[in-house]
Amino acid sequence: MNSKLQQLFKVYVLISVVTLIGIFVFFSSRAVLVFVFGLDSFAGSENVGAAMLTALRFDIAVVLRAYFLGLLLTIFVVFLPGEPRRLSHAVWKFNSVLGVLIILIALSLSFSNISYVQFFDRPFDSFVFHGLAYGTDQVLESVVVLRDFFPALVGILVFSVLLGFVVLRVAKRLESSSFQINLSRITGSVLSIALFVLYVALARGALTTFPLSQKHLWVSTNVALNNLIPNGPIALHYAYQTYRASNVLEEASEKAGRALFENFYGRAPSSGDVFEQFFTETRQSDQLASKPPHVVLNLVESMGQGLLSSAAGGDLAMAGALAPHFLGDIYFEDFLPAHNNTQLSTLGMLLNTEYQAISYSGHQYVPLETSAPMVFKEAGYETVFVYTGFEGIKNRGNYYRRQGFDRFIGANQLKIDYPEMALTVWGGEDRFVFRKVLELLNSRGSDDRPLLIVVLTVTNHPPYTLPDHGVSVPVAIDSNLEAKLGNLPKASLDTFFYTNNELGLFLDDIKTQGVGASTIVAITGDHSIRGLRYPPEQMLSQITVPLYFYVPEDYRPPGAAPQVNEWASHKDVMPTLYHLALSQARYPNLGRNLMTADSSEHHAFAYHDNYLVLDDHVYDLARKDVRRSTWQLQDGELVRSDDHASNPRFRSARLYPKILDWLTRYQLAGMVLDSDR
Repeated sequence: MNSKLQQLFKVYVLISVVTLIGIFVFFSSRAVLVFVFGLDSFAGSENVGAAMLTALRFDIAVVLRAYFLGLLLTIFVVFLPGEPRRLSHAVWKFNSVLGVLIILIALSLSFSNISYVQFFDRPFDSFVFHGLAYGTDQVLESVVVLRDFFPALVGILVFSVLLGFVVLRVAKRLESSSFQINLSRITGSVLSIALFVLYVALARGALTTFPLSQKHLWVSTNVALNNLIPNGPIALHYAYQTYRASNVLEEASEKAGRALFENFYGRAPSSGDVFEQFFTETRQSDQLASKPPHVVLNLVESMGQGLLSSAAGGDLAMAGALAPHFLGDIYFEDFLPAHNNTQLSTLGMLLNTEYQAISYSGHQYVPLETSAPMVFKEAGYETVFVYTGFEGIKNRGNYYRRQGFDRFIGANQLKIDYPEMALTVWGGEDRFVFRKVLELLNSRGSDDRPLLIVVLTVTNHPPYTLPDHGVSVPVAIDSNLEAKLGNLPKASLDTFFYTNNELGLFLDDIKTQGVGASTIVAITGDHSIRGLRYPPEQMLSQITVPLYFYVPEDYRPPGAAPQVNEWASHKDVMPTLYHLALSQARYPNLGRNLMTADSSEHHAFAYHDNYLVLDDHVYDLARKDVRRSTWQLQDGELVRSDDHASNPRFRSARLYPKILDWLTRYQLAGMVLDSDR
């Protein structure tokens, strides 16, 4: 065998060694996840063998794709005339260093993906890149508080040194060795072509027309098993693809809009502009028209229902001063946030959009008709957004002013108003947000416009910095709660209790002062506590948040019958507030009024971007290419049920996110008539 073919075959051996090390790294990270979540999470999973085979195909493919440039350079040298020894040596060094770099990336992303799955209950997704908009300081300080950050960092460094040494050692031995294989030029050439074809096939992950792609990541109805399939680099790759795709908006189709309207509302739209028909009006009320109430909506960072339940040391023990208000007023326990992150939940509730990048995209200057503050402004309200965080995060300060808020008060302004307030990497302290809201309410005269105030807190956000004036959780942390903490530090319980307690004290002040007779207060979580561990049958408990209303006696609608035992979700908050506060106000008809038992059937469902709850059935919306999963709720836990996807109410309700998407594209990109296509 000539020296050039020897070099080519040596490269194939080196690539094979690096691939085996990569497989070891990737499967070791999967073993860690199995250990972390326990075998019970995977019990009863179908297609386990297929899942692991698919995972192996992805592992091989990602290493071979990463090594493709090195292989091409080697082939280029092989076909050069003469004996270019210096160039051959340089290419070999490149392949050696490339092997070390591939292993380093595999290790880093695998360890990071383990932490991400523990915290978010899913592999890397587009939130990784959307999260970068928060800024490097905020991201780093939020990550370092996780329990496994430093062990993971040490693990990455140690294994990088060890495995990098192995790769370099193997490369050095291969370079100095010679293959004693006697092959003719023709046989060697045929073998090299066959190896290249095999390499390409393995890099594609398939011998068929279609290579491995994102659709192959779902092989089971068990979420935990599906989470094991993508290795760190592949998960990050598809996360970036999704992120890029989310920034591209196509025009809305009139035909699609009409179909969505008819299938969701159960009636055909009229011949007019279909966009306008997605709006409706509140009832006429002389009282609301002459004396509208103030409205305060509190979106509380990571206010999960799970920590408020009896499993956390007694009923509402973690609610602090908020507990008596929950028990004495209107309190929904079975309530879903729209999403598992603040940006999407806030945009969904306030603007009726799921376009995550909208506040910092090229579309940030377009005012939306579906905006909730616009509804209140048109009804004569002054609108104020009060945010514990810094105004520049996600460009919220600028963006929400364009969407109907007259004022945006963030951490910088709060620091001016309250110099004693300490600042963290995310902003200020929640106590001062509630103090500002109380001042705004008490400063209103009888002739002033009523206020809509939306509050967004941040204290209960990683790195979980408890303010100096805060107190640690005054209840014992039992073993049940300790087991659920997972990757979360115990400090997260302190900040959780702190914000709830401050919110309860704020409500005490509201109710004991004159403003309480004319102020409606609503409270809910932007999302639940990410990182808590729950068994699969309690996965709804993992994502639920509370919903609370304080409605002064004069503003309680006649015959009000809030269905607090029915499942509801974020989409129902603003419609309820519209009906409580506004007379004949035009608003997007996308949710139900929770204060009445006569809710329209097409709104009688609870929506989360992963789940849909209809009566006592739960439908899985996350799986795109496998048979839909369905559960039945029994005593708060999920029991596997027959597939009820043929339920006409389910077929209608599942259109909800598609309607949000259509309305967003209509407003940002315009509508194209079917005849124009």
